[in-house]
Order: sequence, then C-alpha cells, then structure tokens
Amino acid sequence: MNKKAGGVARILNFFEERGFYIILFLCIGAIGISGYVLFFEGQEGNQAEVNSGAQIEEITPDDYPINNAPVINETPVEVPDETPIDEPKTAQDGGEKAEPSVKVNNPVPTPKSPFYVRPVPGEIIKQYSGDKLIKDVTMGDWRTHSGVDFLTLDGERVSAVADGTVEDIFFDAMLGYCIRVSHSDGVESLYCNLMKNATVKKGDAVKAGDIIGGVGSSMLSESADKPHLHLEMMKDGQRIDPMTLLPKK
Repeated sequence: MNKKAGGVARILNFFEERGFYIILFLCIGAIGISGYVLFFEGQEGNQAEVNSGAQIEEITPDDYPINNAPVINETPVEVPDETPIDEPKTAQDGGEKAEPSVKVNNPVPTPKSPFYVRPVPGEIIKQYSGDKLIKDVTMGDWRTHSGVDFLTLDGERVSAVADGTVEDIFFDAMLGYCIRVSHSDGVESLYCNLMKNATVKKGDAVKAGDIIGGVGSSMLSESADKPHLHLEMMKDGQRIDPMTLLPKK
C-alpha cells in the first residue's frame, strides 16, 4: 500500500513539475492535427466535386444568335446601289482582246485655217469693186471689177495663194490664159492675164507659194492697163474680195 502511494506521489510530482510543458505540447499537436485534417479534407472535397460530374458550361455562338442581339438603333440605313463595272474581256473569256470598260472620248482636233500668201509681190493698182461700178480705161465704160490687179513685170512668177489642187487650165478671149485652183473651205482662186505656158497641169496638188505660171499680156479686157496679174477668188461659188483672205502686204 505504501509502495502504491509512493508511485502515485512520484507521478503527481512529475506532472506538477512538467505539467505546463506537457499541456503546451499537447495543444500544439492538436492544432497541427486539426490543420492537417482541414487542409486535406478541403482538397478532397473539391476533387470530389470535380469528379462528381460538375462541368464548366461552354458558351457557343448558337447560344447568342446575332438576330437576337439587342438593337441599338432601329432606324434602317440605306445603302446606295453599286452598279457593277463590266470587267474587260480577255482571250480566256472568249474575247479577242481586252477592252476598257470605260471609254474616253478623244477630243476632235480643230482643223487649222488655210494659210494664204500673195501670188506676186507687186502693189495693188485696182481693187475689187463688188457691185460698185468703176471706170474701165480699156473698154471705155463703167463696169464692176470682179478681182484684184497686182502691178508686176511681164514674166513675173505667179504663186498659188494656198494649198489646193489645179482644177483647170484654159484660155478665155477676154481674160487671157488662166489657171483655176480649188482650196479647202469651198474657196477657189482664178489667175488671169498669164503667159501661155503654165508650170503645172490639171490635177496637180500645190502648196501655198508653189509657182504655177508667169504674168503675160493675154487679157484683152484690161490690155490698156500696166502689166499686172488679175486675181479673182470665190467662196462656195460666189465671188469675194481676195483681200479678205490674203495678207495685206
């Protein structure tokens, strides 16, 4: 009995002397065990939820169709019609060659005005009178003068007044030897009181300034005048004043 009492006393003394440390150790161990249990139970719970079949819902475009999207502005917007431009045809399409779909009209060049020169270098001694009557020294009466007379010497070279074609070479009893040349714009020129021999022939093309003959004394109706070239000009078949086309000097 005394032995048992002594053993109990020793145990009580042991716990009395080291009881504080033992209790502290037990508390720390309990806390560690509790944390361990809580941590692993939480991981197992989450894994269990995943394994139990819970899935993340996948959103597809079909869940939110465009037609059901909220309308911000219900006012319709008019889109202008676009007219398609025809593509150029190529050899592969069955066309002979590529043709532009847009055609550009090339500007029509403005025709140049005819270039006129004087037929001889002499001064004018008798003007075109039109409907006005003037005194004719040779014929001794009053009559119209249908051309222009240029003072020259016998044998003076005569030039074409503009580009054209020799239409006729002839002799007239009153006008003498003559050459008729047609030009553009319906204009014709008639050279009178020439020498017999012309330097051109009918049908020849001439340029302004080309020599076509020489001044003579073959014009009977003006034989009393000084040596000269008698020039007449027509526009669309009507006589006109040659000086409306020829240079003044």
